[in-house]
Amino acid sequence: MKLARTNALTRSSRRKEALTFLQSQSHRWIKSLGCRVSESATKFTFSLGEKVGMRGKGAWISPSGCDYSTGSRHRTRAMTRMDLLIFLAALLILVALMLPGFLWPRHEGRVPRLQCLNNLKQICLAYRVWEADNNHTYPMFVPQTNGGSMEFTTGMNAFHHYQVMSNELSTPKVLFCPSESDPQRFVATNFAWLNNSNLSFFVGIVSNELSPQMILSGDHNLTNGTAIKNGLLEITSGHATGWTEEMHKKGGNVALSDGSVHRVNSDELQNLVVVSRASTNFLQMPVTFP
Repeated sequence: MKLARTNALTRSSRRKEALTFLQSQSHRWIKSLGCRVSESATKFTFSLGEKVGMRGKGAWISPSGCDYSTGSRHRTRAMTRMDLLIFLAALLILVALMLPGFLWPRHEGRVPRLQCLNNLKQICLAYRVWEADNNHTYPMFVPQTNGGSMEFTTGMNAFHHYQVMSNELSTPKVLFCPSESDPQRFVATNFAWLNNSNLSFFVGIVSNELSPQMILSGDHNLTNGTAIKNGLLEITSGHATGWTEEMHKKGGNVALSDGSVHRVNSDELQNLVVVSRASTNFLQMPVTFP
């Protein structure tokens, strides 16, 4: 009997030692994960899936870094993938409903101006292609007998310079700005009937390839406070040059002789006039009346 009791005590003692060792190792492992271990925890349990923790009297220690020592065996449920997807879907719907209200005012004025810039780029390309086929000379310097428009550099004849480049331009639609507000102007359907009413852009009649910073073309809502004489507006560095409200809300686009296109405000436009280093930039405006 004494031997059996001694063996039972030995086994009990070994179980306690094993449990104490397992508990201490478990505490050390959980602490290494950044969790706090409750002193009342006595049993370490593993389960498949998301449950890995230390359960004891009034404690549930999760390896997620949180200690739920609340006296209850109910643990706080973490956000699942489905919860996350539902949250993101609701957030995207909210953004989709609110975003147009913020972007629409900018979008409304931005698209026509970008289209205007694109039209000017095509006009610049047409000039470059035409002058490459005509001894590197723009049509304003080539006589009409040689296919140019030199005889039409005054009066209501700005459309002639574009008309001689019909092959290079392909369509008269590029001569019209989407932001055009003049009710007397409209898009032409062909080059044969082209006139100033179909133009939104002026012509820099003294621009040439040797002066790359001179103004070649641009929106017609340009002014320097002086009157247009015989279809020409004289732009000099001595007179402040700017834009009217007729197009692009006191802004505009200009093309230079080097083929570049710029979106500028009034101050930037004045700077381009100075940089051109020309005593006078003669701009033939697309006037629709004498």
